[in-house]
Amino acid sequence: MRVVKKLVRALIKTIAIVALLLILLFWLFTLPGQVEQRNLASNDVVSSQNLLSSSIRQLKSDSADLTITLTQANLDAMFNVASHTLKPFVFHGSIFDSGVVVHLVYALPGIFSERLIPLTCFFNETTQGFRVEDCKLGRVTIPSRFAHFLFESSIHALLDSPSDQQILQLISMGQVANQQVSFSRKPSQPINVELNPKLYAEQGLQSSLFSANKNPAPDIQVYLDELSRLYQSNQNERRLAFYMQHLFKFALHRADNAALEQQYISALWALAVGLGNKRFARYANTSLTPDQVPQLPRVTLSGRGDLPLHFLYSAVFKNLGNAFLAEQIGSLKEINDAGRGGSGFSFIDMAANKAGINLVQQLVNIDPQQVRQLSTEQFEQAFFPSISELPEGLSEEAFINQFGSLTDSRYIELENIIEQRLAKLTLFKMSEN
Repeated sequence: MRVVKKLVRALIKTIAIVALLLILLFWLFTLPGQVEQRNLASNDVVSSQNLLSSSIRQLKSDSADLTITLTQANLDAMFNVASHTLKPFVFHGSIFDSGVVVHLVYALPGIFSERLIPLTCFFNETTQGFRVEDCKLGRVTIPSRFAHFLFESSIHALLDSPSDQQILQLISMGQVANQQVSFSRKPSQPINVELNPKLYAEQGLQSSLFSANKNPAPDIQVYLDELSRLYQSNQNERRLAFYMQHLFKFALHRADNAALEQQYISALWALAVGLGNKRFARYANTSLTPDQVPQLPRVTLSGRGDLPLHFLYSAVFKNLGNAFLAEQIGSLKEINDAGRGGSGFSFIDMAANKAGINLVQQLVNIDPQQVRQLSTEQFEQAFFPSISELPEGLSEEAFINQFGSLTDSRYIELENIIEQRLAKLTLFKMSEN
């Protein structure tokens, strides 16, 4: 009995100590307050795209001096895009004559919604080059050496070798003047910026089109050949649903139950490479080049020629990151289109983006009986939602007048309508979970 009491006391004491430590950490790393969401405009997307494109061109060049300059306007645009893409994180930044301040805020969910975790870092020119000099997480000051180590580690995690070291060397040469920060170097070896391949992997998700495997679609050539054969036999056929249904039937014929999902994955890769973009070939299988992809026609979805690309690209982007990232990339494009000279913000395009993501997520729930028995029209309605009464072609001004912003209740209501239509698609069996 005494032993039991001692164990109980020890357990209570341990729980109390852990609770006190958690309370202390919570107090140290969080502050009271609410996050003010940043507004995203089409000019932000265009500005960020232009800066990224011009910077990559300069990095790849070995024929001239390289100088990449960031103004406060550039920084605001990039952080607006980052705050949209990486919700719920919100980014801010300011360029001073003495350096650059970067501020990252994460708002806590649920009952802690009145508190946030702020991270503020100051970049400055030092005797060791341009680097992180001061950092603060909540109330805790992070030693400069450790803060810079964390910054370098994040670059190594994001970029593949040797571009990670080259970019870090370029950053170390940064200079701040006239409220601008510039990164310069003399002509040298070109920098081919490559993402770390580990970022493509989605651990534990066997349904991913991308994985740590360098050949996620080992049977893609078989499906591309079948896709070419289908086109040669049906040269007037332009419906994506027709080709998708036949490739899924082909997958059912080739696979047993254990291997069916992998066959669906190879089929989807063939559709994305053959009917979407030949450059996806290098992601599908390292032994496949764009030149080996057969010439295939442009196809339609719901009677439109633009929607197959939205659908197939989103399926691919979903697997480069995740469903959330794919949706954010899709909405960024729509915001860009709403700007001057664009085709306008389209909820129809958004529905196609979401449908491509949904198909990848639901591969394991595809009903084989419907694949075999439905007509082409019925099959399209089974995997693609109705786009009736969804607004499109909205200018930025019209979008703001009708829907406010991406966080406005009017926008969220229409987005929910698309989600409800996706939930009613009949191709997918109800998950047992």
